[in-house]
Amino acid sequence: MTVQSERSGRSLLLGLLFGLVGFCLNWFNLELFFGVDFLFGSIVTMVALQRFGLVSGLTAALIASLATLFHWHHPWAVVLFSAEAALVYLLVNRRRFSLLNADILYWFTGGLLLVWLFYHHLMGFAPLATLVIALKQGVNGIFNTLLAKGICLLPWVTNRDVQQQKPALRELLFVGLAALVLVPALGFGWFTIHDGFKRDLDIAKENHFRFSRIISKTTVDLWFVQRKLQVEGVAAVMPSPETLPPKQLQHSLEKLNANYSCLCRQIVLDRQSVTRAFVPKVDEQGNSTIGLDMSGRPYLKRVTTPPYLATVEFFMGRIGTPGPRLAVVAPIHDAGRYQGAVLSVFKLEELQRLFDSLIGRRPITVTLLDAEGRVVVSSSKDLKPMTPFSLPAGGVLRPLDDTTLQWIPDSRPGVGAMKRWLDSFLYQEEALPSLPGWKLVTQWSLKPLLLQTSQKVSQVLGVIALVLLLAIALAHYFANYLARVFVRLEEMTRSLSQRVVDGEAIVWPAASVREVEGLTANFQQMAVSLQHQSLELQALNEELEKRVQERTALLEGVLISTADLIFFKNSNGVYLGCNPEFARLVGRPRDQIINACDHDLFDMPTADFFRQQDLLMMESGQPRHNEEWVTYPDGTRRMMDTLKSPLRDISGRVLGVVGISRDITEKKQAEQAVQEAVEAKMRFIANMSHEIRTPMNGVIGMAGLLQESGLDDEQRHFLQVIRASGELLLAIVNDILDFSKIEAGHLQLEEFPFDPETLCSELADLFAAQCHAKGLLLVRRFDLQECHCLKGDGTRLRQILMNLLGNALKFTETGTITLQVSTELQQNGKIQLRCQIRDTGIGIPKERFSSLFTPFNQADSSTTRKFGGTGLGLAISRQLARLMGGDINLISLPGQGSSFTVTVLCDPCNELEQMQVQQQKQPADKQKTVLSARILLVEDNMVNQLVARTILEKQGHKVSQAANGQEALAMLRLLPIDLILMDCQMPVMDGFEATSRIRQGEAGEQNRNVPIIAMTAHAFVQDRERCFSVGMDDYLTKPVQPARLADAIAAWLERGHQAVSNTGTASDPVAATDQPVETEELVFAADDLLQRLEGDRDLAQTAISIFLDEVDNAVAELHAAVMRADSTAVSMQAHGLKGAALNCGAGRTAAVARRLEALAKAGSLEGAEQLIGELRQEVVSYQQELQKQNWKGGVGTATTR
Repeated sequence: MTVQSERSGRSLLLGLLFGLVGFCLNWFNLELFFGVDFLFGSIVTMVALQRFGLVSGLTAALIASLATLFHWHHPWAVVLFSAEAALVYLLVNRRRFSLLNADILYWFTGGLLLVWLFYHHLMGFAPLATLVIALKQGVNGIFNTLLAKGICLLPWVTNRDVQQQKPALRELLFVGLAALVLVPALGFGWFTIHDGFKRDLDIAKENHFRFSRIISKTTVDLWFVQRKLQVEGVAAVMPSPETLPPKQLQHSLEKLNANYSCLCRQIVLDRQSVTRAFVPKVDEQGNSTIGLDMSGRPYLKRVTTPPYLATVEFFMGRIGTPGPRLAVVAPIHDAGRYQGAVLSVFKLEELQRLFDSLIGRRPITVTLLDAEGRVVVSSSKDLKPMTPFSLPAGGVLRPLDDTTLQWIPDSRPGVGAMKRWLDSFLYQEEALPSLPGWKLVTQWSLKPLLLQTSQKVSQVLGVIALVLLLAIALAHYFANYLARVFVRLEEMTRSLSQRVVDGEAIVWPAASVREVEGLTANFQQMAVSLQHQSLELQALNEELEKRVQERTALLEGVLISTADLIFFKNSNGVYLGCNPEFARLVGRPRDQIINACDHDLFDMPTADFFRQQDLLMMESGQPRHNEEWVTYPDGTRRMMDTLKSPLRDISGRVLGVVGISRDITEKKQAEQAVQEAVEAKMRFIANMSHEIRTPMNGVIGMAGLLQESGLDDEQRHFLQVIRASGELLLAIVNDILDFSKIEAGHLQLEEFPFDPETLCSELADLFAAQCHAKGLLLVRRFDLQECHCLKGDGTRLRQILMNLLGNALKFTETGTITLQVSTELQQNGKIQLRCQIRDTGIGIPKERFSSLFTPFNQADSSTTRKFGGTGLGLAISRQLARLMGGDINLISLPGQGSSFTVTVLCDPCNELEQMQVQQQKQPADKQKTVLSARILLVEDNMVNQLVARTILEKQGHKVSQAANGQEALAMLRLLPIDLILMDCQMPVMDGFEATSRIRQGEAGEQNRNVPIIAMTAHAFVQDRERCFSVGMDDYLTKPVQPARLADAIAAWLERGHQAVSNTGTASDPVAATDQPVETEELVFAADDLLQRLEGDRDLAQTAISIFLDEVDNAVAELHAAVMRADSTAVSMQAHGLKGAALNCGAGRTAAVARRLEALAKAGSLEGAEQLIGELRQEVVSYQQELQKQNWKGGVGTATTR
């Protein structure tokens, strides 16, 4: 589409919109009288014409003038207004007329001719009416054009188009002065015409109403009353027609008829309705009128029957020349008996003369109608007697008010409203009291009124037109006169600044107006001041130029000397400048970089990235900081730290980008090396902690078992030292592992609901016995404000409080230890849990506060020697508290004690979580009485050890641990054991061989029949049969359900040491597989895990942590065994991994391990490497699911090498 066609389409659309507005303005017109209206749609037309050109103006005029088709019912106004728009545009653009002058010229020349042609010649308007239309259209059009010109000069219109020249003062003055005269004049003229016509119309309606009422009720009705009385009088004096001789009767009738000139016929009838006397004796045709039988006349029946009343009848006469007859019939009766009748026929001409005398010069038509609606007599020659009366066709009666109707012709194309009003009349019907059903119809013509109004309107509009022309001429004169003064002043000041600079003398013109004289004086004073300031500015300019040169040189020196990259771009991404370092890395001279863009200097992806960052920064208007890899043209790839800020002008508008980049490649490489070192340290510590904890658990377990054997006091003391040292070493290892995780950022907090009161109460109960043993009083104060359920990491909070309570117990010899717990609602909706531990111990000097929370530091060396410890506990506790949104604060005085305050932020629980916490606090529905037993747990996997031992200890048993069958045999020889829980697959010696040797007596004769329950991840019938075949008594599958484990132990303790058959065990391991198939379809079966561990989330979390610590090594050993093609090792490793995974809810991980175990047992490792890959992926998915469900041990804990 070309520019020209787009412009034409826009003009057409604007014309359409302006035309619709003009149509609305024309629709709501201002009526002068009977369809002569003021329209205002051409205001919008002229605005469109002046602002947007011929297409818009002509389109608007055409659409707006369509409203006249509905008002005036002819198309000529459309032609008039469209021609106005076209001719005005031509005069304005071709002849250089002003808009108003062009419109005046149109209406007094071409517009006047068109009105005369259309209204007088084509529509048949009278010359006076045509003149009224012409004057009205001209005044209306010129007034609208003046308003349109004023609208175009309004500030909000002129300011929208910065390219359009501002309006001249002359134009503003002219429009203002002209409007000041025309608006009141037109308003006064409209009021005069409209009010005058309304008043004249009201007078005509009142005259018509009064005239109709008076002549109907008095004159016409009285005439009929008199005629009835006259005829009744004749009938009263007339003797019975049958008793008087005919000649005498005829003579009497003729004598009476001679007294009444209004009668044309008079008849006397006998009782048989035969004419006994008739005046005249013969009719117009010479026939005798005596003896005629008139009994068939229907109107005679109304007088021959009682009550014998006279009637007025109008009928078509048949005697003589037929014609309409207006007659009065009066009965002749004697003593209530009908004797005959007198019938008098009156001349219609007498009634016609009466109407003419009543009407006079009034513009009214009077018509008398009988009861059947026939014309009796009318002042209109067009209405003949005996013809049915009807209004003219093609018109309608409409009410003007409550008493007056107007008949007006229907609207017809080409017939204007004014012409229809000329043919209209007021209409009224009045009943005659003496003649029921008879009506007097009056029609008052409005033509004289309209002609009179037209004459007045033409006079008023003529005066307005003269005032209009005079006002425009005067407005032109005064506007030019006033503007000329300012034009001369404007011409003088146009080059004032240059004249001042050049030192030229200025001659000011003489002013003829006082205000202009003051303005000229002000300009003179300003010119003098400008001359002085010009000299000062010139000196200041020279000084500023010198400073700018110095600053520019300084800035250029900075750009050259800095090692950072500095560059400037405009909003289109074109470089405006850069420093030499930027040019060096880009590999181009600075002059080639300027006016280039990123796509000219860098590869496409890099350039697109730079442009996107620039646009985001400019859109936000805020500095943007990025670390980004940049590939430079020489192929080097560098990590850049870039800060981009908006380049603004003095008004604050964003013009482009200024950027500073720093090469941080070496820094990032160093940070990465440090991170890798930390990761390596973490892996080393994790591996070492595992390697230390495994034998240490054995040492502690063995020490516990030995304490229960027959030892003397010295041996028991040695064992206590061994066990205490082992537990201390295990605590140190755990602290180091925790601290390393925190230091590396790998420690992740959990978020689960817990009851702070229960947690703190359990801790207090745990330390109560120890405090009592040292003679200390443990005081607890809880103010939880109904906050019995919080959401956070309760496990880590327990760790912090245990450390602080342990320290308080350790460093306090006498007095009290106080645990005070409270809660406070924060503004962000979280709840702050505040735990304060106060003691009356040795206290801490203030100068040691800063080093107290430093790793591997204590208050002083004497403390370490006396009380022991590594100095990690408080450091770990503070870092855990800060990770939980809180901190640990200390108040202490030496010799008086210390107060540690722990604050952590928690979320409030919802209703479901509160119910879960309450259910966990309630005791189980069924508590079984379990005999306390000494149980030997033979298990090589730490996860399985932890889970099983915790469950057993909760059930009240004493547990000893062995990592394989060989250790189990050794411990059985030393310790009394009531029951053995035996894993099947273990290194060194598996469970099958260990069971066989126990049954053979290698563990001592006392243990030959000890109950042995297998615990294995095998779940097939053949696995169960193999367990029974080597001498095991029962069989449980992993993961073990606490209830089933308790049932099995209780059953075997009750049976003692009696063996049972293979089919009569206390449990049915095959039918009661503890790991449902659907659980192995879940990545992390959290609900199943918590259900098996009886809601002990701490135990579940600890098991998961151990599993994640071990899984990397397990997968690595599996992979190594696959690479060695060692099917036995693969089977054992997969079996162990499967059991640990099941105990941690890692169902899909266990499923892959199960498939790998089955593959190894089949003797083929084909596809094993693919299963190793799946296993690694499942471990990663397990970590991700842990993170998603807010369990510790999410992504980042295990690496699955």
